[in-house]
Amino acid sequence: MKIVIIGPTGVGKTSVAYNICKKFQGEIISADSRQVYKYLDIGNNKEIFTDVKTHLIDVITPDKIYSAYKFKSSAKKIIVNLQKDNLLPVIVGGTNFYIKALVYNLKLSKLKNKNYTGLSNKSIDTLQEILKTKDYKFYLSLNNSDRNNRRRLEKYIQSENLDPIRSYKFDKSFKIIQIDFDKTNLFNDIEARTKEMIKRGLIDECREVLSMGYKETAPAFQMVGYKETILYIKGDVKTINELEDLINKDTYKLVKKQITFLNSFKEKVILQKNKVIDYIERENLTSK
Repeated sequence: MKIVIIGPTGVGKTSVAYNICKKFQGEIISADSRQVYKYLDIGNNKEIFTDVKTHLIDVITPDKIYSAYKFKSSAKKIIVNLQKDNLLPVIVGGTNFYIKALVYNLKLSKLKNKNYTGLSNKSIDTLQEILKTKDYKFYLSLNNSDRNNRRRLEKYIQSENLDPIRSYKFDKSFKIIQIDFDKTNLFNDIEARTKEMIKRGLIDECREVLSMGYKETAPAFQMVGYKETILYIKGDVKTINELEDLINKDTYKLVKKQITFLNSFKEKVILQKNKVIDYIERENLTSK
């Protein structure tokens, strides 16, 4: 059995995963598109443990792009190795599509990392040719309406997963546990966390990474927390209070999207943080 811990930003997933690993001899697999980036720790609330190993953090530089395809491929190999060593894999995130790709074994395109720019300026014929190159079988499965719809063609080209999720079966060797939360309390915790990140040196962290030669347009700087801080450094955001408000506003939007996505995990159980260990023991999940 593999344990998966899900929930919105700020709910305390990583601490739950850590406690599971300590109790049942496991290691953490981070399913987080933010924590893969080196050098950017404070804004990503990155936690490094000395007594529990965490996989798939600090794997790429800020100018690179990570994908669900890379995550799924890497996570599957790590899971195999952990189980060979009789260690419990505990996947925690983060990025819900990464988890969806893993537990449903979604067919993903390797070509997501290609930077498809200027699609809106290309003809329908050119868009069709790009999609054929990406996934010819998928292109053939489209009806004439889809093939001649610019918006749909652009969406298909940019997508990692071209097959409907409903066509995939859930892998029952995963147990998905969602951490229960109260939205009001969660938003209060987010505001407190934003203050703490700035106090710990979020602005200086951004400046330091910029000084290393990475541009403000780098993929890592487009994440919530960092894109707003870049605006502050440039002078577009004038005060620390304005920076806090902007980060909180964008985090609220992110959390609302995450909550909507979480509803798509029909196989989950919802538990309070302090009930997770008892549930795993009661259900005997570590021996299945």
